[in-house]
Amino acid sequence: MNVMNAERTQSLALLRRLYRGLEAGRIDDITATFSPGIVIHLRGAGELDGTFRGLAEAQSLYERVLSSLGAVKVPPYQVLVHDETLVVVPRGSGFGDARRGLDVYHLEDGAFSEAWLTAWPQEAGADA
Repeated sequence: MNVMNAERTQSLALLRRLYRGLEAGRIDDITATFSPGIVIHLRGAGELDGTFRGLAEAQSLYERVLSSLGAVKVPPYQVLVHDETLVVVPRGSGFGDARRGLDVYHLEDGAFSEAWLTAWPQEAGADA
């Protein structure tokens, strides 16, 4: 496996770990994917909108997300990986349709260092 494929595989594994933690409600698994200086920009989520800096604020955000949503099911998604960036959209929406949800993650030293997140409608995976 060449270096680029290995990095892509590691990036996708990190994303899967984040989403599995979200679905299982395991805050520790979620925050384990973040660097200590994580910055999360969240838009389209109403009262949860904002910019969250550092692990403590990221943990608080995800605790609030899990508390407000209860069980979380990540819909089927597609990922574009480019260097240290992952772009994630619900399957069926296409990369040009940010109205259906769009997440961008930046990696640094094997962890997510910054994320730009939009709310994914619950029905986002319905037509996938």
